[in-house]
This record gives sequence, structure tokens and C-alpha cells, in this order.
Amino acid sequence: MLFFFYMEKANKKVINFRPIFFCFVSLLFALTTIRYVLAGDASYIVLDCIVFFGGGLYFLLRQKFAILLLLLCSFTFGVGWHFVGIATFNTHNYTDACQVVGRISDDLTFKDEYAYTTLKDVKINGKNEKNISLSIYYDGQDFAIGDVISFVGYLKQAKLFELGSFNSSYYRSRIGYTGSVNFDDVFIINHRTTFAEKIRMIIKDTLYQKMGKENGSVAYAVLFGDKSGIDAEVKGTYKTAGIVHILAVSGLHVSLLLAFLGFVLKKCKVKGWLNLLICGIILLIYAYLCGFSPSIVRAGIMGMVLLFALVSGKWYDGLNSLSLAGILILLFNSLSAHDVGFLMSFACVFAIFTIYPIISKWLGKFLPKRFADAIAISISAELGILPFLAKIFSSFNVLSFVLNLIVLPIFGVLYPLLLVSVILTLVFGFMGFLLNVCGFGFTAIYKIANVFANPLFLIELSPLKIYVTSAFFVLLFVASRYLMTSKKAKLICVATMLALTCGLWGISLAPISADASISFCTKYQNNVILLTNKHKESVIINLSNKNFTRQVLFANGVSKVIAVFGLDSSSITEQTWEALKKPTLILNGSGLGFDGEVVFETNIVGNVGHFSFSFMQTGLQITFDDTKVFVLANKSLTTSQMNSIASRSYDFVISNKKNVKTEMFSGATNVVSYYQSAGTDWSYLKNGNGTYNLGNKKWRCLD
Repeated sequence: MLFFFYMEKANKKVINFRPIFFCFVSLLFALTTIRYVLAGDASYIVLDCIVFFGGGLYFLLRQKFAILLLLLCSFTFGVGWHFVGIATFNTHNYTDACQVVGRISDDLTFKDEYAYTTLKDVKINGKNEKNISLSIYYDGQDFAIGDVISFVGYLKQAKLFELGSFNSSYYRSRIGYTGSVNFDDVFIINHRTTFAEKIRMIIKDTLYQKMGKENGSVAYAVLFGDKSGIDAEVKGTYKTAGIVHILAVSGLHVSLLLAFLGFVLKKCKVKGWLNLLICGIILLIYAYLCGFSPSIVRAGIMGMVLLFALVSGKWYDGLNSLSLAGILILLFNSLSAHDVGFLMSFACVFAIFTIYPIISKWLGKFLPKRFADAIAISISAELGILPFLAKIFSSFNVLSFVLNLIVLPIFGVLYPLLLVSVILTLVFGFMGFLLNVCGFGFTAIYKIANVFANPLFLIELSPLKIYVTSAFFVLLFVASRYLMTSKKAKLICVATMLALTCGLWGISLAPISADASISFCTKYQNNVILLTNKHKESVIINLSNKNFTRQVLFANGVSKVIAVFGLDSSSITEQTWEALKKPTLILNGSGLGFDGEVVFETNIVGNVGHFSFSFMQTGLQITFDDTKVFVLANKSLTTSQMNSIASRSYDFVISNKKNVKTEMFSGATNVVSYYQSAGTDWSYLKNGNGTYNLGNKKWRCLD
């Protein structure tokens, strides 16, 4: 604040204030922090206090009472709007088997012996309900998109928040429940597809027929943002190389579409308001076909505001346009504030608006302007999404901005060509050769990406704390032209914010002394059990996928584990184990072939750190800090085996088996399970992911 005092003396107007932008920031800030403030998260509480007192003091000293009141109203509305969003997504807890009727949407994929789909137009026990994420065990592909099916089965409430992370796909697809069913128990009672599904299916079949599955699935993702059909290896290459954004319909796609429409309409002598109307209608249809994803809605609103400004002769302000799009999206879908895709989309554009001119000006001193602009856009966009890449991908390709400089010009030609080729092929079948040309383009992009998708170019990233991310974006704003001060004052402010951001980042990376605890977390019924002793040593029993395991450690404040126990070896992947820096891998019976693994026979006592353990036929027994834990094996056990466990005295018995009667473990102090039953002290379905603090003898929900 002292810096702002100094700057105000030299320049009366310090901040280029935009009411729409600051209202959007205030609204977004309220929506993203209030949940964690009420949950007692110290990071969010401190951050809110700093923003409130710092911002309030600034506006009071400047006597900007109207602006302060506007921002307070926006924040207060955001707090209330968050609870409205939670309430509108609340679902009923069905504990018994339900009669379900629903329509199979085009979100349908097949893997191994299962089909995965989103059921829409759902009725549960005759009542209209939200969509269902359903897995179907099948013997053959005997059903299709649009089939209305009926079955009786058990449903679980879908959780939007787990381990502090938001399930964006559930929210976007309005999925309120998850379930599984055997195909023999499913009855097809009708068939009905929507107009959007029919169009997408026709286009998808055409792309696959003319381009082959590999290029066709990529082209379909480019057009509609649906990446479910892309081969895992191909998708992984795009992610590792840092160009996965071309597979998600976003501002890049919308800008190319509007540029192409502008070129065609100009050639057709269409100008003014008619041009705006035609572009708006086409953009609305395209957004409808893409399911009105946040990124395309944001880009569409910004594009239409730009066109309106050009037609009306008004001045276009990018930051206000971005903020208007954000406010409209949040008014319709308040919980989009937690959607990483939504945040990445806005952060990317914000970074371009704030630091692109600075980078471009500097590069322009020794590079041609067009080349300097291209590099500046690529670098600023990468910086904008960096905090979110750290959260969802855990790695960053340092050469991704170079790859984007190569790929984006190709894509700039390929995308309009793909649009035109699809339309011409659907109208005139003989024009399908154009799609073959597009296929060559996607093959070229993939081969180039494959060169850059080298692990040598990757750096590991740790998820950033909220205060680090906030400081980073304040730094971008301070460095931009929106802070209007002398060069000396701006240099001081930028240096201060840079030092603060780096300092906070360093603090966040400092080793955390986690409390002695037992954490029970799950992902699709694959348990991740984290044990920490009083010596600050941590071990994991079983693993889930890389990102979920990292979330478990992050939520518990654990930066390193000394060992992983493979009670269920099928859940352990080399990728996840390597991401944990290859801790000691302790297995029972047979190994997985990993370097450094240790195999123990049944009933042999071993030690790792200050943990004592023994694999048994019924599970894993592990002792630490005078606490005895038994983790039940996820396999069929005889009655005598179950009785042998029940007769022993344990502090904790942990199970994720469905048919286990947890009330039989009368000798256990705490019984933890995936499913809730009479003898369960903590269950995932009822209580969520949780941790038991051995110091104060209490459970705490981590979600």
C-alpha cells in the first residue's frame, strides 16, 4: 500500500479501473474461496482477510466509496450464489435398488468388457433426476446411442468436490449419480436421439470413414471438444507436447471460425449489422453442437462483443469483454468458478491482455514484428495456464511455446479447411477427398508433436497454493499497462510482487511436518490409504492413478512417502510409482518387475522406517506408534478367515468390500469402509475421503 501512496502523489490515476472487470474478479473470488473459508482452510482465510483489508483500505483512502460498495455487493452476491449453485446440484441419496429409465447419449465409449456412457433424460423410481454416469458390463455391442434403457440397480451420489478438487466433467454433464449394471439386466424400451446428437453422429461417422479412426477421432475432438474416442497414446502425446488445447474447442477455434466467416462474408459483400447477425447465428449453432462448454461460450461472447464494437464504431476493450463473458457464465453456472477448464480459459486470455504487449515490445527490438508477436502470444498464454497445468498435469513442457509456433500456423489453415471439407462432404459425397487432405495435416501435427513429447523436455510441477496463484496473477496485472505509474514506480512494484510471489512459492514447497494420522481415500473403489507416524514418516497402501495419489498427498500435507505396500498389485502402475520418486515398493508373493521392489512372503514380519508390517492371507497388518491397523484384502474370503480377523483386537480395520458385514469387527476400535453399514465408523459413501488424527483422536473430512 505504501507503493500506491507514493504513486498516487506522482499520478492521480493509478489503476485503469474497469468496473466490469473488478466486479467479475470480486464475484469469482467469492465463488472460489467461500467453500474453503467456511471449511476452516487457513490459506483461504488469510487470503480473504488480506484482500478485504488491503483492498478496503485502498479504496477508503482514495475515497472511492461507490466502487468499494460495488465490489462488496458483488462479493456478497457471489457468496450467496455459491450456495444457490450447490443447492441446485443437490441430489437424493438412494440407499436401496432403484428403477432407472434413461437415454444413452453420444457420450459412449467401449473399453475391455465395459461400456461407459452418460444417461440423460433420467427417471429414478418415476421421478425426473439428473444424469447418470453408467458403466455397463456387456458381451457384445448390442445397444446404441439413443437407446432408452430400463434397469434396476444401485446408484451412488456423484461428488463434485473430492480432496479439494472439483469434478468438472460431472458438473458440465450435469451428472448427479454414478452406477454400474450388467447388460443382461438392461432392457431397451425405446430409441430417441436429439438433433445435436444426430448431427454429431453423422459427422463422426463421415470423419471415421474418410480419415480413419486415429485421425477421425482427433478431427472430431477439434470440431466438438469430445476427446473420448482418441487413442490414449495419441492423447498422451498431445498432452506431453503441450498442444492438447487444440483438441478442446476454445478461443483459438472460435477466433479462426470468426476470421473465416469474416473473410467469406466480405467476399460476398455482406457488411454491418447483417454480418453481425449471420456470425451470431452460426456461432450460436456451433456452441449448441458443442454443448455450450464454458470455453466456447466465453470466446463466443468476446467475439460477438468485438464484432458489435466494429459494426457500431465503438472502442473494443478486451478486459471488459472477457469479464462480461465470465459474469454471464457464472450467473448461469455458478460452480463453473471451480472448473479448471473455465479458469484456464480466462487465465490464458487475461495473461495475453496483460503481458503480451510487454513481451512483444521487448522482442520487437531484435525480431520482425510479426514473429515477435507470435512468440509473445505463445509465451503469455503458456504463463497464464501454468498454475493450472501444475494442478492437473503435474508437468510442463519447456519447449511447448516453440511447438505452438510451429503447429498453430498449420492449425490456422487446417481448422477452416476441416470445417469446409465436412460441410462439402456431407452435401457432395465425392468431395470426401478433402478430408483425406485434412488427415495428412493431422498426421503431420502428430509427428511434430511426437518429436517434442520427450520426457527430457518436461519439468515436474507441484500444485500451487491459492496464495501463490493469486500473487502470480496480481504480478501480471501490476506489470501490465493497467497499472499507470512512472517507470520507476512500476519497476519497484513489479520487483516487489515478483519477490513476494517467489517467496510464497518457496514457502509452499517447504517440507510440511504432517501430523500422525490415518487417511482413507478412494477413486472408483480403488483405496489409497496413507499412514503417517509421529516420526513424520509416511507410507501408502495401494495406489490410484497418478493425479489422485498426488491429490491425497497434497490434501494431507505430505510431500514424500518412504514406502508403498502393494496389497492390491493391480492398482499399482509404474507411472504413479515413478511420480512418487520411486519409494520402496513392498509386495506380497510375486513382484511386478520394478527396480528396487521388495517381495515378502505371507506371515513374515518386516520393517520399513518405524512401521512394522506382515502380509496375511486376509490382508495386511501394519503397526506404528502403538497403533495396529488391518487392511482387508479386496478378494473373496471364507467365513473362517473373516472370523479370524473379527476375533483379533485392532485399532483400525479398513475395507472396501461391498458384502463385508462391518458390524462383525466388534474387537476393532474403528471400522472404516467404502460402503456404510451398521458397524462402520467412517465410510467413503457417507462421510467422503477422510483422515483420522491420532493426536486428537478425531476424524476430519478431506473433501
